[in-house]
Amino acid sequence: MGRLYAVDYKTGGSAHNWTTAEEIDQETGDPTDLGKADRAKIVGYSMPSPPVIAILETGPKLYIGIEGGVDDVDPIPAPDLNIIYWRQLTN
Repeated sequence: MGRLYAVDYKTGGSAHNWTTAEEIDQETGDPTDLGKADRAKIVGYSMPSPPVIAILETGPKLYIGIEGGVDDVDPIPAPDLNIIYWRQLTN
């Protein structure tokens, strides 16, 4: 089974809400949107290709080759990321 993972690199916790199910936090017992089931999304039933990021006019897209075609995923927005375009580096 092919999966696409979205985890916080510091904690290993979920970084994207892939499921609609509400989970319970193991430590506090409170409902949480980002639980263990949200760490990965099933993208196919065979080994997928590595994700490829494409920057388009409409925004970034993540493409993954799966059996029978290509799956596209909207990446998680990163508001604290400093975006530097290639022209800024070469001028």
